[in-house]
Amino acid sequence: MIWEYPMTSNSITTDGVTDQLGIQWLRLQQNSTLAWLRVADLHDGSPGRRLAELGIVMPPGKAVREFIDRVGDITDWPKQYLATRPGWHRSQFALGDGSILAPKGENPHCVAFHPDHAKWGFRGTLEGWRTAVAAPLAKQPLPAFAIMLAFAPPLLNILPRRTNFGVEFVGLKGLGKSTLQQLVSSVWAGPGTSSDAKFWETWLATAEGLETVGERHRDCLLVLDEATLFEGAATKAARAKAVQNIVFRLGEGAGKARFGGERPEVSQLIYLSSSNEPIASVLGGGHGASADAAEDRLLTLPADAGSGFGVYSTLPDGVVSGSAFASQLTHAVDGQYGTAIRAFLAKLVQRRSDDQEGLTKELEGHMAHFRKRAQIDPNDGSMVRVANSFGVAYAAGRLAKGWGILPKNWRCADTALTCFQRHLAAKTMRSGNVTDRLTAYAKLPGVRDVRGASKPTLSDAELKATPGIWRTTKEGEIEFVVWPETLKAAFSDCQSFVAELIALGIAKREPPGHTVKRKLREGHDPERFYCFRITPPTGRVGKAPPQPKGRQLKLKKMITRKMKEAKPAAR
Repeated sequence: MIWEYPMTSNSITTDGVTDQLGIQWLRLQQNSTLAWLRVADLHDGSPGRRLAELGIVMPPGKAVREFIDRVGDITDWPKQYLATRPGWHRSQFALGDGSILAPKGENPHCVAFHPDHAKWGFRGTLEGWRTAVAAPLAKQPLPAFAIMLAFAPPLLNILPRRTNFGVEFVGLKGLGKSTLQQLVSSVWAGPGTSSDAKFWETWLATAEGLETVGERHRDCLLVLDEATLFEGAATKAARAKAVQNIVFRLGEGAGKARFGGERPEVSQLIYLSSSNEPIASVLGGGHGASADAAEDRLLTLPADAGSGFGVYSTLPDGVVSGSAFASQLTHAVDGQYGTAIRAFLAKLVQRRSDDQEGLTKELEGHMAHFRKRAQIDPNDGSMVRVANSFGVAYAAGRLAKGWGILPKNWRCADTALTCFQRHLAAKTMRSGNVTDRLTAYAKLPGVRDVRGASKPTLSDAELKATPGIWRTTKEGEIEFVVWPETLKAAFSDCQSFVAELIALGIAKREPPGHTVKRKLREGHDPERFYCFRITPPTGRVGKAPPQPKGRQLKLKKMITRKMKEAKPAAR
């Protein structure tokens, strides 16, 4: 039934439909304004305000009440599929600005939610984003992993039995966490500094408010800023309980039942968060099965790459500081955003429509490959869950790279594996005893092994970017040495940590401090390092070639001497 509601100078053309979930909607047309409204929203106590929010102008009071009465006279509610929120709708995907990506040959669904063009907009070109934003991050594990993770949320709906999860980048101010959020946001939409154009949200909300935000990001990435703001005024115990609760609620993604008996939907999403302290600290050290399960659903990554450049492991040629690099990237994302996800989804919706079973098998194959690379015990349920979360990011990166969205020189497997190992090491480094913490640190990616090799030629930046170095003294003793500033960045309790290792006889020291002098770099005088006696991991962890030992070394010297003796003298 279609009818007009007369007003002083305008009219509202209205008809009703029933969507795929059995929910009744009104299609409202006033001049050039088209809006959709749930019938249930007419009974929320402020229907006039809700109509005004949609751009439908109506005199208050009697006119609104009469409008509601006339809606009750509608008897014809034909079925129609509506895109009622962002995310997957069968084989089509809706973005928050109202854009619909549909496979070839399909008519796009009608968009029944209110588009947010400021937040979900796009600017620039895919080539511009790939060149100015993605390419400089190819050798930056932390930002590169975050970018790969940004492409992963739409895959959850395709993979069987996948649950939501989050990743938190943790560290003190000044490491570049805000820039990291802008980089990740640029995959999806506007990373601008104005509140209406900023893609990321804030933790400064109630649990119910965050659930509502999650519903608006269904099948999409949710970026949350400053987790320390969530329940920040509560007691330590109350905050721990609230944080654990919201992590589980976001992980479950269960929607709330609405007025009229509407069936709730599940909000599948991945969220990225920043914080000054890890969830384990908030939960009181991670004690108990529930706390452990929460940590498996919100994965911690230290935001300090240990290089002295914040989240960046190295600096590009010609860039003098981490802040300068951040400024370069911030300028880039101001002009390039939102194009990458559109290109990715265009490929994804078509591939899903053509061969969903094949796509699912490909994704599961990528995840299985990652678990194999990470040497995961299939009987360890907790470890499998965590590895699968990193594996989803790896699978997303593989797709994005294969479809030409990420640069060809991205090393997706190495990036995901590096961050997975950093996550495991960070967990042990927080909760283990001092020897376990040191051993976990010594297994970090990037540790060098120069045992039996000549002294390396390392710049200051390369030395700072190296978690540690295995070396052999003239007496044949194996040492693990670490640049002091690098160890301090890894351990907030560095001084007491080293002091306990000294008491155990594991750390060496030369008074008056806790460090020792070592001539480690070619072309440099002896420098001070933290120095430890620990058993090196199995196999070599660096790129230094293995050196001949014992009889092999004597044989090599003898052959070299005889070759010199046999060489004719120069004339």
